[in-house]
Amino acid sequence: MPQIDWDWGVDTLWDGLDNFSAKTKKKLEEKVREFAPKLAEYAQANAPWEDRTGDARQGLKSEPLITQSSFGISLFHTMDYGIWLEIRWGGLYAIILPTIEILGPELMNDLSDILSGIVYYD
Repeated sequence: MPQIDWDWGVDTLWDGLDNFSAKTKKKLEEKVREFAPKLAEYAQANAPWEDRTGDARQGLKSEPLITQSSFGISLFHTMDYGIWLEIRWGGLYAIILPTIEILGPELMNDLSDILSGIVYYD
């Protein structure tokens, strides 16, 4: 009787598991880098104060924050008086938190879509 050798593809499984983390991280990193400028653009376009010089509006910046274990985006003022626009008058002229409240759910949905669309094999 002939003998049959079976190859169960265990190597494929391990390769897939090894690549899972790297592929997922790459997609998440790409989304954070893509989304970061959107925060600054929204904040600049929707800042509720009346410009005198335009410096505060142009000084709204965002940067992706990416480490080995986390992803984030920083939205900030570059003008030293930006803090007063955020907190003075009970936050009447704030734009940082309102931007996060409006665009944050969109980013979280995008990240959720990436995580829910993971293919566990190639």
